[in-house]
Amino acid sequence: MKIRNGFVSNSSSSSYVIAYKEPEKCTHCGRSDINIISLIGRGDDCGDTYISKKGYDDVVDGLKEWLDDDITDDIIAEMDELNDGTYKFAIAYVAYHDETLPEVLKTTKSIKILYKGD
Repeated sequence: MKIRNGFVSNSSSSSYVIAYKEPEKCTHCGRSDINIISLIGRGDDCGDTYISKKGYDDVVDGLKEWLDDDITDDIIAEMDELNDGTYKFAIAYVAYHDETLPEVLKTTKSIKILYKGD
């Protein structure tokens, strides 16, 4: 997994391009991993934690508007490798004051960080 660093114009949050798997429920106990999209999608009181794009096509369009061509091409190539129906894609912004969510993104096995911008 590659984690690229860059910047985002919104200085109150970090940006992420992520590939994620929908959580599967355990057949025995019914529990599942965190649904990261619903967790981020709830946002916070300041509105600095949110999903800006979801789905392969929307994420690619967002990348083309947001980053230079070389970085965008590399991220799209990684997305193409993962685009077998197992992973879904999103661009997320996480508030700087949120200390837990970046750790969840880094440590959850069903999430791959394809890009991180500050």
